[in-house]
Parts: sequence; C-alpha cells; structure tokens
Amino acid sequence: TARNVALMIGLPEEVPAFSDTIACASGMLSVMEGYEFIKNGFADVILAGGVEWMSGGEYFLSDAANQAFGNGDVTLKDSITAGGPGAAPVERYGNVPMGITAENLVELHNIPREEQDRFSLRSQELALAAIDRGDFKREIVPIRYLRPDGKEAVFEVDEFPKAGTTMEVLGKLKAVFKKDGTVTAGSSSGRNDGAAVALIMSKEKAEELGVIPRARIIACGTAGCDPSIMGRGPVPSTAIAMKKSGFVLTDMDLVELNEAFAGQSLAVKREWKEMYGMTEEWFEEHVNLWGGAIALGHPLGASGCIITTKLLHALERTGKRLGLATLCCGGGIGGAIIIERPENSGVEGREGGVS
Repeated sequence: TARNVALMIGLPEEVPAFSDTIACASGMLSVMEGYEFIKNGFADVILAGGVEWMSGGEYFLSDAANQAFGNGDVTLKDSITAGGPGAAPVERYGNVPMGITAENLVELHNIPREEQDRFSLRSQELALAAIDRGDFKREIVPIRYLRPDGKEAVFEVDEFPKAGTTMEVLGKLKAVFKKDGTVTAGSSSGRNDGAAVALIMSKEKAEELGVIPRARIIACGTAGCDPSIMGRGPVPSTAIAMKKSGFVLTDMDLVELNEAFAGQSLAVKREWKEMYGMTEEWFEEHVNLWGGAIALGHPLGASGCIITTKLLHALERTGKRLGLATLCCGGGIGGAIIIERPENSGVEGREGGVS
C-alpha cells in the first residue's frame, strides 16, 4: 500500500498516504489527484505513482463458497484473464476479457492483421533503438537484486522488448483470444512488473525550496466508454483534456499512447484522424517515438505514471514543449494528461515538477 511505501522510504509518520485504483490508469490517477490536491490547497508537495506485480497476480475460486466448503476439486482462476471487463458488471456486459475488447475494436474499425503486425513491429524497433542509444537511462532508477545463484546484479534495462522481431515472425503467430481473430501475443502488451513515481509541487513551494520545475501539468481528463470496447478510452479522455487546455491534439509536440493492443491503438488512431484531422505522417512523427507497451510492457498499476514520466524525458531529450500521455482502462475508462516544459525547466536535474 501507499502507506507502507511512505514508511519504508523514511517519510515522517505524520505524512499521510493512500492508494487508489482506476485499473490501468491508476498510476496516472495518482498524478492527477496530486495535481488536484495542490491546486485546491490541500497539499503543497505530493509523491504520486504506481506499482504493479503481475508476476504475482492473484488467483480466485469460481463458486467460492461451494468449492471452499463442499466436496470435489477446487478450480483456481487467474484474476488477470478471468476477472471480466475490469470494473464493469458481468451481469450487464458478460465476461469480456481484455483481448476480446481489442478484437471488438478491430472488427468495428475493420483493422487488418497486417496493419496490427506492422504497428507492433514499429513499437519493437523504436524501443530497441532507444535502448541501444541509452535514451531510457535517465528515467530508469537502477535496482540492485540477488539472482537465484546468490550473486548481486543490477536491473537497469527493460527486459520485455523482443530483438529479432520481423513481419514474418509476427505473421506466424496465432490469434490467442478468438479462434478466427487477429489479435496475437505479438500485437498485445505483456504481463509485466514495474513501478514509477512523480514528485509534484506547488509553484510557491518549489520557489521556497529553490527547486526548478521540469514541467507543469496543464490539464487532465478522464472519461468512460462501453466496457466491451474499453480500448477507445483515450479518445473521450483526450477530448476532455484538450477542451480544458484550449489545445487540440495536433498542437502536441509528442504523444505517449499506451499500447494495450496494436488493434486498440489503431482504433484510437482512426478516431483521432476523424476528430482532429490528424494525418498518418503526423502520427508517425509525434506518437510513441520510443516504442510503447507492446515492446516495453504494460505493468497495469504503474503504466499511467510510467508513460507520463517517459513523456517528460522525451520532451527534454528533444527540446520540445507540449506533450500528451493517455491510456485506456479495463472497465471502459480512459485517462489523459497534458504537460508543458517551461523555458527555464531543470533539464539537467532530477528535482522538481513531474520527475
């Protein structure tokens, strides 16, 4: 829990902490809430972020009472794949796994398999190129750990990108969610562990402490949609953030769109084209230029904060000013956040702003 984390890192006992959840956008929601707390005068310094341990995902019993106290075998179900559409009631929407929501969007927008594979290949190639250049070194905090053989090692490079990925390799993969479907393991994000944190301050507190902010939050947006096509959540949430900010999507210098699935991301891309007149060239030159979740992974509770901090570092590397981070959530929700680098941002330091 957040309280445990706060105490473990040595914060005073008087400092409160709490955890929240909005499925895949939980890490982003914590940043949004920190922003709102400061904006409304409830706090002047906030640590916000998210943690995910999908490798330790829970299992549950179906018909738990009968199986726990009756006779016969006990069947365990994976909470990640068998939990229904996030926060949506199974009684109303049925049990719609996340992969099927992607298949639904693919069918709705008539997105061919080859287009999904090509999008997935782009993600892998861009992520691997970024790793080779050392682009992620500043945003990843090295962690020391003990290997099974007892030797100490350092984790400092994302493990999930797949070197050697080609269109031929992707084309040989079978659909995993639907017999006649087109969504494969290669066009889906993974089950990953991860964590991220952001330091947020009021302008007054930053000035008092002599901290130079690296970015400021311009606007946030959350919105709901049909849980059976939950992947379009970035469309309405981005629209809300844009309306609040006075910008439109094509004003953004960089965009981080969380890639839950290639088909899901391409569906969002199609709607953005209709809403904002976005061109194919603009998308290729502004969106996920360092790869996305298909290559780098999608640790659910952390991803929202991860893509926000990833966006900040990308803006700093390129000297750009405005950026959007957005993602979909199980249950039919989307989150979006717009950040801006001030001209005098502390590019060379880790302190201040969204860090």
